[in-house]
Amino acid sequence: MSAIPGGMYSISKAAAFNMMQSLRALLAGQGVAVHAVFLGPIDTDMNRGFDIPKASPESAARGIFDGLEEGEEERKVGAPARPRGSSASLQRSCRQARRTLSDVRTSRQKGWKSDR
Repeated sequence: MSAIPGGMYSISKAAAFNMMQSLRALLAGQGVAVHAVFLGPIDTDMNRGFDIPKASPESAARGIFDGLEEGEEERKVGAPARPRGSSASLQRSCRQARRTLSDVRTSRQKGWKSDR
């Protein structure tokens, strides 16, 4: 578990982004386009109670379809998806996820079973 509140959520988003990049590279030769949408806070139950700028679900949906129509591979939709300084936080989360994955691989190579 992460000592940072929301850290596991950030790590899972970083993992999804890395998977998307891998799928994009893997499927490009077959003519398959892989698109990514980076949502900022959307006015949903998940964000209820947070006093932050939020996009409406309708405007988020419009932004996604606009990105598809414009042929964008990556699209930021809604309120700022990456507040100032969060790039470093995302990079730290990615490094931590890679270390964890490396630890699991090393453990398996040594014949240890994960308790996770």
